[in-house]
Amino acid sequence: MGTRVHRVAAAAAAGIMLASSTVLAADAETTQPPALRDDFARTSGGYCFIDIDTDTERCAATEAAARTMVKDRTLFMTAWAKPKWQGKYISFFTKVSQPCSWPQIFGKTRDLRKHHVGLPGKQNWNNRISSLVMRKGCKVTLYAQKDFEGNSTDWLGTTGRLGRVPDPGDNWNNAATSMLYGGTSPD
Repeated sequence: MGTRVHRVAAAAAAGIMLASSTVLAADAETTQPPALRDDFARTSGGYCFIDIDTDTERCAATEAAARTMVKDRTLFMTAWAKPKWQGKYISFFTKVSQPCSWPQIFGKTRDLRKHHVGLPGKQNWNNRISSLVMRKGCKVTLYAQKDFEGNSTDWLGTTGRLGRVPDPGDNWNNAATSMLYGGTSPD
């Protein structure tokens, strides 16, 4: 199928989604998107986040120690396991100070099956992301298979439902296995 671009306008909070050149009215239950979550997933390993520069989970024993770990990093995106920013979530940080001003790719997650932070037991983030909040001007490319293979789609902006796109056959709810991160405009 190739890559499709889904532009989600700031008007999404008002119930309008802009995808490519098609404007759609969002469902009546659309809620105001939350701000980026600069807090951490709490696990048995402590306070955790995903480092998109190294594609690793990073954890600290205390929240204060985790904040020290990210003090020179930028929060890029937060992803939730349920639509409308509900349920378990994970935050993605980068060392790039203004990530959205970089037109090229600067971070990656090769295989979401290896990331478990914020989820119970042996669950992982593969095929589990349902909603996103991204820094303004940033882009994430979702891939259906590990190592950036298979169908893909670019998301620019925040969405409460990855399954709400103009093409019903292009449902990305709980479908991402790998991701690339980049920017589209200055912060």
